[in-house]
Order: sequence, then C-alpha cells, then structure tokens
Amino acid sequence: MGIATPDGILPAGMDAAILVDTNTPDQLGKIGEKILQGEIPIIVIDHHHPHPDTTKIASLMIVDESAAAAAEVVYQLIRASKTDLGMVEARALLAAIFVETKHFLLARESTFKVAAGLASIRNSFNSDEQIRTCRSSQSRRTIPSSIDG
Repeated sequence: MGIATPDGILPAGMDAAILVDTNTPDQLGKIGEKILQGEIPIIVIDHHHPHPDTTKIASLMIVDESAAAAAEVVYQLIRASKTDLGMVEARALLAAIFVETKHFLLARESTFKVAAGLASIRNSFNSDEQIRTCRSSQSRRTIPSSIDG
C-alpha cells in the first residue's frame, strides 16, 4: 500500500501531524521527537480517552470513546467531509477494524455499521473468499463455506 515506516525525518513542507490511535508521542519513537520540536499543528484522532500529555500538545483532538476502533472515527470523518473512499482506503480501514477489534470480538453496533459501509464500497473486495478469510499473525480465520450457503 506504499506505507513507509518513519525514520525520524519529517517531510519538507509538512503542514500538520495527524496522530491516529496514538496515546502519546512516545509511541512514535524518533519521529515523535521531531514532531514535538516542529512548529506544526498536531491533530489527534482516537477512540481512547486522551492522555494528559497529548492534550497539552494537540492543536485539535477528535476523540470518540464510543467507537471500538480509531478506524471508525476516521471513516466517520471521511463521510462527514463527503469525500469518496477508494478501494485501497476501504480495505485499509477495514483491516484496521479487524485488528483493533480482534476480528469483531470487541466490536460494537457502530463497528458493524462502519464495516458494512466499507464492504459496500465498489470493488472493495475481489471475491467472497477475501471477505471470508482474514490473516492474523497468530492464526488463520476462515468461515466454513457450509455456513456461507
């Protein structure tokens, strides 16, 4: 998906730092130090109660503690902005929800609504198999085809 791991160097001309599902800048390592040293606004998007240190440095806090995953909050922000999501973005948000809710074990009603919205995005998935199968670092979860109908 073209996601690079920060190496402690901020891109030139960066307008803002957006921290998603990050309780403190300490979680960011070297890049967190650079963000704190910079003179750019820091925007925090999360579903956890904010850490006091984070509220001190944030220019804007967008927190929804009723959400089971930060990806839910991101999805709601995208919908509110009336921006169309592409297939790659929909997959990334859905993957984030899978991981953060432990394959929906910790999901709430809102989580399923967001997941349904993401899954309905045209061409989000190429086949039913991609929806039924989700890789995990510890196991492979598959819904048996007999359940699928």
